[in-house]
Amino acid sequence: MATRSRHSSPSASPSSTDRARPSRATLRAAWLLAALAACACGDDGGDGDGADAGPDASGEVCGPGDAPADGVIVDVGGDPEAGVVFGQLGSSANNDCPPPESGGATSITIQGAQTDPADPVPFLTLCLPRPHLIESEPVPLVDDAILDEDTRVQLIDLLAAPADGCSLDIDGDRAPTGQVTFSGFCDDGVNAAGYALSFAATVPLLRTCGEDPAEPVDAELSGEVAVSAGSL
Repeated sequence: MATRSRHSSPSASPSSTDRARPSRATLRAAWLLAALAACACGDDGGDGDGADAGPDASGEVCGPGDAPADGVIVDVGGDPEAGVVFGQLGSSANNDCPPPESGGATSITIQGAQTDPADPVPFLTLCLPRPHLIESEPVPLVDDAILDEDTRVQLIDLLAAPADGCSLDIDGDRAPTGQVTFSGFCDDGVNAAGYALSFAATVPLLRTCGEDPAEPVDAELSGEVAVSAGSL
């Protein structure tokens, strides 16, 4: 059986959807450039206290409610020095992970920064290929190699710099497990009020410390966080 890897080479005849989808490296480079620009401009991000916009046309209450701005906990072995917290999540209809079928809403990209310990370079990236099908029920978190008819949330990338001096990077040869729950998610994710995410997942990472070879570790992804819409 062949080993699945998100870093495997594309097929000789990729579909038009594959050709249109930005690579993980492209999205990572874009985030790093944005992070450097934010540092230069002194951007301090949102305050995480955005008010709900009230019901949308369907009666859904929109917005993150009382979800905090910094709340995505990455726990590695229960050691607080080995894990990090992500926050200041923003999202936009960038069409970075379009599904193969036509119709539906434009796919949504979500990105956030490492806030504890604070570092402007590390990041977390998710993509929603079918935001028009997201409801209040938990949905599986999958990697960017999976885009079948049930895919709702893809983990695209995660790069972290814990206080212990090591680094954490996504392990492309293993898949995440667990779920993500949306609340206040209106108008296919583009409502100006934003929304909230709750995580209960396990994410495969590679941990590198100094000159030692990278070792595979499993990180628990948990917590609730506010997401601002149209902010990427």
